[in-house]
Amino acid sequence: MINSIPELVYAYGPDHELPSADVYTLGYWHFDSIDDNKISDSSFNNHHASVQGNPTRVGGLFNSSLALDGTIDSFSTPQLVETGTHTFDEVTIEDWVYLDQNYVLVRSRVIFSSGWDGRLEVGIGANHKAYIMVYSDTIGTFQLSSDNELNKFQWYHVAAVYSEQNDQLVLYING
Repeated sequence: MINSIPELVYAYGPDHELPSADVYTLGYWHFDSIDDNKISDSSFNNHHASVQGNPTRVGGLFNSSLALDGTIDSFSTPQLVETGTHTFDEVTIEDWVYLDQNYVLVRSRVIFSSGWDGRLEVGIGANHKAYIMVYSDTIGTFQLSSDNELNKFQWYHVAAVYSEQNDQLVLYING
């Protein structure tokens, strides 16, 4: 879920009902099925993600999910904001991540990456920790990593917040 104004943050807990997209949601992909080489956007914006490689459908935290091979399999979204030179100054990115037995933590794995005038990236580093990184030619690079390593065979809810207004990066793991 990518949300320009975090009105709803869904955390790991006893409630297994998925929230609906709200008016601020730019894209909301469940990653549980592929239709015509696309992953449907459940927001109101129809930003369907394109599939590269051959992800497989497997059991997931909420019914099913798509397993990526760690090399070729990936998804790409269309441009989420189409208003000239508009850039994100407030954004929240949330996803569920599961590292299976085939996962090798020898290099960073990008969960989400985007940017025209800079770069916003969320991923898992070679140090086994989740991170959010912001890069710009004008301000340089800022990165924040989780305190704890992510383990194999466990679901993690990763949420990253970039706020230009509050001048902050925030990274949540399961919270």
